Amino acid sequence: FMNRNDLPGEDEQFEAYRDIIAASPGHSVTIRTLDIGGDKTVPYLGHTHQEANPFLGWRSIRLSFEHPEFFMVQLRAVLRAAACAKEMGGEVRLMVPMVTVVEEIQKVRRMVRKATQSLEREGKPHASVPLGMMLEVPAAAVSIRSMLRAVDFVSIGSNDLIQYLMAADRDNAKVSHLCQPLAPAVLRVLYNVIKACRKAEKPLTLCGEMAGQPRAFVLLVGMGLRSFSMSPAFLPSMKDLAQHIVAKDAEAILKRALRFGTTASNRPPALSTRHTSRSNAPASSEFSSAWTSISRVAFRPIPRSESLKFCPGAITYICRGYLALSPSPLFDRFTYSPLTSSTMHGA
Repeated sequence: FMNRNDLPGEDEQFEAYRDIIAASPGHSVTIRTLDIGGDKTVPYLGHTHQEANPFLGWRSIRLSFEHPEFFMVQLRAVLRAAACAKEMGGEVRLMVPMVTVVEEIQKVRRMVRKATQSLEREGKPHASVPLGMMLEVPAAAVSIRSMLRAVDFVSIGSNDLIQYLMAADRDNAKVSHLCQPLAPAVLRVLYNVIKACRKAEKPLTLCGEMAGQPRAFVLLVGMGLRSFSMSPAFLPSMKDLAQHIVAKDAEAILKRALRFGTTASNRPPALSTRHTSRSNAPASSEFSSAWTSISRVAFRPIPRSESLKFCPGAITYICRGYLALSPSPLFDRFTYSPLTSSTMHGA
């Protein structure tokens, strides 16, 4: 969509999706619908004027709804690609970005049904797809229980969620200091979202910079999150850290963190991903002492049913493959194995 002067047609999109499915582990992908706007604009979709605040304006699913003919083309291509994935033994999931209210998901479902009916009339192979949402807007996080009744899975976009929640542009040097993943408000919102998703038994992943930050990672594990998407550069250190996390210790740290009223309280001495801390900072608070539990040589694994999943973030828009973290019965510690899943960005 970004490197051209016109919209890609249905067959072109279908062939692109089919090729990615064929090349992906397990032939399973998650396709995000067109996610442009903000800092990504295309003139052929009407982006010819400068918005006062583009990141809160006409973008993502809002833009797709303004162009139903284009959106229908993309939905038809995805449904056709899903049939190919099914033949290969995989699956295609459809993810909607920038969802704000339940009505948007309901409208997408109606459009998916319409696309399905048109493909049936034409006799073209197609398959159903699970429908999920990117959780980036605070309004969606606050109403997560209502959202969960309308979607099949959730992916938390932590970068946008944090900056929207804190009302601070993370790229603005004057206010970016407010965009802290350890801010009490951020942690409480994420805790409620993760708790609701686990209760509803809806698959949940968190992507963005937060997934690759050790202190935040431990707190997310304590919240019950078991699937992470991050830059490939962070995978080795996060795997090493996860290898030494004891779930009960992470839960205890989270319990203390949720009681603090300032971001500074959630900044203990630097956390090492090895057995010993390399920080010289004094461990003066009760919270700081809890972090030492992560450096214990204690390999009590997270239950097999709660194994961690890692997803390296895409270097390009093409795809990213998951890795599973599961306990080894031989050594009572974690080993890594590939999962049959990958994710493709919508732009």
